[in-house]
Amino acid sequence: MINWNFDESQVEERSFEVVPVGKHRVRIESAEECKSSKGNDMIKVVMQVSGMAARLFHYVVFMPDNTALTNTKLAEFWDSFGIPKGNLNTATWTGKIGACKVKHEEYNGEPSAKVSFFLRKKDQDALPAWQEPKGIASVSGAPNVSADDFVDADDGENPFA
Repeated sequence: MINWNFDESQVEERSFEVVPVGKHRVRIESAEECKSSKGNDMIKVVMQVSGMAARLFHYVVFMPDNTALTNTKLAEFWDSFGIPKGNLNTATWTGKIGACKVKHEEYNGEPSAKVSFFLRKKDQDALPAWQEPKGIASVSGAPNVSADDFVDADDGENPFA
């Protein structure tokens, strides 16, 4: 059993802003290989949003029955973050800055931010420079947030269905 003395006077009120619709610079916080619910290889990418405590989740799903879409999505992703085409070494992706267009979809009656598409590197010049996210400590590991603070995005396959 965990030995902890809970002190309610130390509880901080927290609220999380939804990433606004539009174009945003994002930085790859982590990328890990996993499997989709249909058993396809997949890369789960967690991205920090410039100037915000919010994070976006994006799933790159490798679809053997739609290789053209998979290759197109990979090329767009790599271009946005300046990652060499063909680089599937996800350890080298961490810290790369790119940009995406965010859209909102309803989730449990609330607006939820989702990656609509990634911007090409050449189309990112008009965006403000990267700003460190507010409220995120610059230590390794994620801050204490719940699953409700993250956003799901996929490439045509729901990895949890």
